[in-house]
Amino acid sequence: PVKNVSAIAAKFCIPIYTVDDWTNMVHASYESSVTDTYALMNDLDFTDYIATNGWNYVDGYYAFAGKLFGQGHTIRGLVTTKGSFNTTQALFSSLANGAEIRDLTIEFSNVPGDQNTLSLAGLAASVGSGCLISNCHVKADWQGVYPDVYVSPAYKSCQYYGLAQTVSGVGIRIVDCTVEGKLAGGTSAYGFVGSATLNGGEIARCAVFAD
Repeated sequence: PVKNVSAIAAKFCIPIYTVDDWTNMVHASYESSVTDTYALMNDLDFTDYIATNGWNYVDGYYAFAGKLFGQGHTIRGLVTTKGSFNTTQALFSSLANGAEIRDLTIEFSNVPGDQNTLSLAGLAASVGSGCLISNCHVKADWQGVYPDVYVSPAYKSCQYYGLAQTVSGVGIRIVDCTVEGKLAGGTSAYGFVGSATLNGGEIARCAVFAD
């Protein structure tokens, strides 16, 4: 049985034991929005996977609208391998329609020195209506170092968002979450979220410990 989740949820959890299990979940999001319930069964280290495959299948395409029970485990070794002016890279590209993320720690490593443009968020680029993020913790070492030669000065852009870039919708709850680490070397840094529009929701008992 899956520990630390309710008996009802345990009956429907899809266990994630390995990086391959995670990428299978993400691969499904390239077809449609994921609505299943998952449970992280142990820590995951993406160091070797990203060194070989880049960022492919670390985040998803369609919004994650399911549930993920982290069960106190850590996802580590996350380091972006390419910059994008229009895309924020995060563990989840988007959370929507009542998605729940609980009891999870996320560790991002230092940004490589060959980035021209980059936006990074710890958990999600966007968080929509009805979502619950509870007891989630981002540990980030984001200290981008950029080359002297750029295609255009307009692309000298780097934004860091500790937990999420955009939080907007009805009934969103973000509780008991933290961000810690170093957010330096970018054009702008937002310790917790970039922007928040809460209609009947809350951000409560959260803290940022970052340079």
